[in-house]
Amino acid sequence: MTGPITHSYLWVADLDRALAFYRDTLGFEVREDVAVGEGRRWVTVGHPGQPGLRLALVAVTSLDDEAAGQH
Repeated sequence: MTGPITHSYLWVADLDRALAFYRDTLGFEVREDVAVGEGRRWVTVGHPGQPGLRLALVAVTSLDDEAAGQH
């Protein structure tokens, strides 16, 4: 059985700039803004007409050094 895609992760170089683009330019709404410690965070946004879809904006700098070396 398959279901709808509800979350998609987008790695971005600058989280605040990406958030401004999705929110202010495309009209997406912020669904979650989560601090994950040490100044890191991720934000989910979605189109008002698609309440079940969330795009998670995650800064590339949120990767730890070991994980970053694997990409």
